Amino acid sequence: MLAHLGLGGTHVPPLLLRASIEFTLTKCRLLLYDRVIVHHINEEVLLETAFVPRVLCLTVERRCFPAPWDDNGSTFSKRLAFDVAPYPPLEAWQPGQHNMLESMGQHKSSTR
Repeated sequence: MLAHLGLGGTHVPPLLLRASIEFTLTKCRLLLYDRVIVHHINEEVLLETAFVPRVLCLTVERRCFPAPWDDNGSTFSKRLAFDVAPYPPLEAWQPGQHNMLESMGQHKSSTR
């Protein structure tokens, strides 16, 4: 079973893409139906340190990947992976948001 999923042995999955991207979270709202969305989501939950440019390395691999939420054997043929979580680190969130982040487990993946 593990060999079928590509989890056994030393086989390296075929790499379709490896790239670095620079991105910056923004406070600007997108237009929706020619109207500006007035919600201030990012700036209400994030500190100013969350709005600095960041670089992520991403990879796209092809093989048989098990669905992480499904015990029935569902699989995917491609996977997009980041070297670090694309979310801001815990320290960049307003203190009132820490409980929400910890319950979602985001603080663990953002510090790798």
